[in-house]
Amino acid sequence: MMIHVTFYKLVSFSVLFREICVGVCA
Repeated sequence: MMIHVTFYKLVSFSVLFREICVGVCA
């Protein structure tokens, strides 16, 4: 269960980081 939670947080953080990068670049 812990692995799934960690993976979900990692994906969520990755998406958030991508949105911020796109926002800054734009």
